[in-house]
Amino acid sequence: MIRIPFGVFFLGALLVLILPLDWFGAIVIGAVFHELCHILMVLALGGSISEIRFKTTGCEIKTNTMGEWAQFFSILAGPLGSFSLLLLCRIAPKLAICGLIQGLSNLIPVLPLDGGRLLFLLLYRFCPEKAEKVMNFVTMGICLLFGLLAIYLTTAASAGLWPVFLAVFWSVSVLSRKIPCKPSQIRVQ
Repeated sequence: MIRIPFGVFFLGALLVLILPLDWFGAIVIGAVFHELCHILMVLALGGSISEIRFKTTGCEIKTNTMGEWAQFFSILAGPLGSFSLLLLCRIAPKLAICGLIQGLSNLIPVLPLDGGRLLFLLLYRFCPEKAEKVMNFVTMGICLLFGLLAIYLTTAASAGLWPVFLAVFWSVSVLSRKIPCKPSQIRVQ
């Protein structure tokens, strides 16, 4: 089952109005390729997909319960797929740039991003009793770092209040998420 909420259509329409069509196309192709890499790895490792949800924060793919190594490779497949778009830098430079940015931003160690899922999976594997506390500490630290960066951009670069607004919005959305208590509940995004 595929679910697409209204917010995704609104965000897409906003991006079409703001960005030139070639950049919008590169973003969409890069995002679809990223998610396709997740899907192909899940299927290659014997998993099955029960639901795909499109959200304004990304795509969520619900799978059956998978082993730790299968989860690890399924989560890692998306950013590696995004980085593989760098091989097209001579043919499609905008697509390569979008792949690089998407790959790097997905590796930020905050849930629900791929980097947060990988970190939680590794923490749960090696120190399950402290995994949730460490994830909360890392998440708060990264939110603080983005807040300080936003304040710097607002004051030093004269970018207006947009960086602060975006940092607060992102931090609230990240800090309001619940950390799953078991790695089998981790979903590929």
